[in-house]
Amino acid sequence: MEGTQSLGAYYQCHKNAVSFVRTIQSFQTYYPDNTIIVVNDGGYDYSEFCRDNGIPYRYIEKIPTKNNALLFTSYESCLFFLKNLFDSFSFIKESHILLLEDDVRVLKKHTKPFLYSVNGCNKNESLPLYAIHVLKQKGYKEPFYYGACGGCVLNKSFFQSIDFKEIEKLIYEMRDETEMFASDILLSFIAYYFGGTIEQYDEFAEE
Repeated sequence: MEGTQSLGAYYQCHKNAVSFVRTIQSFQTYYPDNTIIVVNDGGYDYSEFCRDNGIPYRYIEKIPTKNNALLFTSYESCLFFLKNLFDSFSFIKESHILLLEDDVRVLKKHTKPFLYSVNGCNKNESLPLYAIHVLKQKGYKEPFYYGACGGCVLNKSFFQSIDFKEIEKLIYEMRDETEMFASDILLSFIAYYFGGTIEQYDEFAEE
């Protein structure tokens, strides 16, 4: 592992209290002094737990989603999710950010370096045709699989280097493309569009 790399976490949670506690505890078991940012998406009140565990906590109104997952119902909710995530970067001191979700568990401390903009992907899943078309128009060739789901790791400096106003323009242009309205697709599309890379990470696994 490169000595300059460290791991913080971002967790947008809702109404699964048991999984919330287990997810947080699994991260803190191996990274007890590292930053976790919790954004509560209109769910149960976790403020006391976060305060007792030294975790920065923010409560927001529920972002309209499908089935309480990070599948959004509008352009506006996509943008709101992205703004919350990107705003959190300045509060996370670590170089890389683990995307926590209710079903993510940290089973050990990472031992291999994070080499990509998005570390962790599913090579069997392709971006929607709209995203592929836009990327090809920009001169991007391949691959078109995507990552950035729960358990994946983002390179903070890469995403921080992107002017968020440019992201707003990009997302506005796809405002009618509802197949794009998922957090992992959005982040992967942004990564490819702005010159980033997505690849498998050996210490990431899905069940």
